[in-house]
Parts: sequence; C-alpha cells; structure tokens
Amino acid sequence: MNVQIRELSPADCAHLIPLAQRSLSDPVDDRLIRRLLAAEPDAQPELHLAAWRNGELLGAALGSVRRHDELLVGGPRLLVVDLAWQRQGLGAYLLNELEQRLRAISVHELRVGNLAPNYLWPGVPETNRAMQALLAKQGYELAGETLNMTVDLNGRDWLAGINPRQWSIRRARYGEIELAAWAGERWGAAWQWEAAQAVATDPPTALVAERDGEYGGFACWDVSGLWGTFGPTGVDEALQGHGLGRALLCAALAAMASAGYRQIEIGWVGPQEFYTRVANAQPGRICLLYRKPVLG
Repeated sequence: MNVQIRELSPADCAHLIPLAQRSLSDPVDDRLIRRLLAAEPDAQPELHLAAWRNGELLGAALGSVRRHDELLVGGPRLLVVDLAWQRQGLGAYLLNELEQRLRAISVHELRVGNLAPNYLWPGVPETNRAMQALLAKQGYELAGETLNMTVDLNGRDWLAGINPRQWSIRRARYGEIELAAWAGERWGAAWQWEAAQAVATDPPTALVAERDGEYGGFACWDVSGLWGTFGPTGVDEALQGHGLGRALLCAALAAMASAGYRQIEIGWVGPQEFYTRVANAQPGRICLLYRKPVLG
C-alpha cells in the first residue's frame, strides 16, 4: 500500500479533525479530537499513528496502554479511515502497525474497547458493522458489551425535591485538583483522570457533595465519551443508600440542561435500575468489547 505511516503530533489536529468529522457516524468537534490526541494519560506518542499519501491524511489510529488487574493491555481508542479509502485494507494496515508497537512494549492483551478513560465510545458501537467485520478478520474475539442510557431533560425540574441530608451540593471549583485525588483514592486512576479533566474546564463539569470541608461524593459530565455524556459519579461507600447519589445525579442533569443539552447519555452504565427510577433513563447505545491474546 503506497502510504506513509508516521506518528501524529498535536499539530496534525488540523488534518485529523476534518477527517474525523467526515468519517465518523457521530458528530465531533475540534475540542473533542484535541482531547483524544493531546490529553491522553501517560501518552506514548509512538502509539498515535497516521497514514498519509501526498500530504493528505487518509487514516489514523490513536492507541493507548492501560493497566488492568496488574496486566498491561492496549489497543486503539480511535481507528478512523477516510470514507474514500474504506474497504481497501487501510484500517487493517493501521491496526497491524499499532499491534506491532503494542507488542514491542510487552502488553499482555490487545483490546478494542474497555480502555477508559479518554474515549469516544466505551467500545465498538453495535451499529458499526464495518469495524466489527474488520476485528473479526483480524482475530479479535467478542469479550462483552456495555450499555449507555439516554435521558430526556425536557419538561422536568431536576432540582425539585432534592434533599441531600445535611450535605451541600456545589459546582467544583476550577483547578480543584483535590477532588481528582479524592476520586482516585477511592475508584482508581481512570476516574481520577476524568475528575481532573472536569476541574480543568471553565466552568468545571463536576459537582461535589461536601460537608464540613469533606467530600462525600461527586458527579462529572463531558469528560469521556461524546459531548453530552454523564459520568463518572460516585458516593463514598460509607454514605451510600441515603440519597446522596440521587441528589448528585439530579443536580448534574439540571446543570447539563442549563448548558443547553436536551437529551444526554449516561455512559457505560452499571446500576441501570437506579437511573431508570431516578431519571427515567432508557436503554440506548450498545457498544461491543473485543480482545485478542498476545501470543508469546
């Protein structure tokens, strides 16, 4: 294939943004693509690949490594090919190059999906048949699925009836990195990164539950996934079951409605019944998770 593979740099966003906008099924903007490329935690530039021909960007693979259960895993957070070049082997070419580089740094497993944080989708959208076919051909196995839920924000006062029981719910402060550290201590590095992204935005896209200067819970939005995605959110284990999670969710949905959202997604849902009961959330986008063993 007469293309040149080289590493992407932040300066290449001027080419990557229009490629993504015309080739992906969901709308993306420059801020979203720059987050994927430039805000990657523990970024390894050799895993950000681009395929060029005569100065034109034809495709890109943004790879990541993550540590899960003491194992190093890796794969693409984004694999995108120009519409005019799809079904000509370029996606497989980029994926193979990325796999070789991941093997060179001794990952234990190759993954597509389940590489939080800093992604557009938790896995491969169920509607993306072309990607599913490519992965099957490349030897990837289906390893599970995730569910996003949707919430209609119209016609409801989300703040009505909130009673956090002596806890105050407030917007996080810009640069309130203490929140990210607190979240990381309880829920790990992925949520720490997402909370840090939330407080690096002005205004911050995070709320905190606070009492006597102590955190009890938090809720974020627009930190991973597409714009209009709620999560992550967590309540300290000792405080669960007393309405604090409901208060944080409703206050966050009120803030998202004030920001202009009319319908939002709750990303990578765990407790489906909770979101249905509190917010009338409905099942939405399903994403598929894939894995491929690294042979010794």
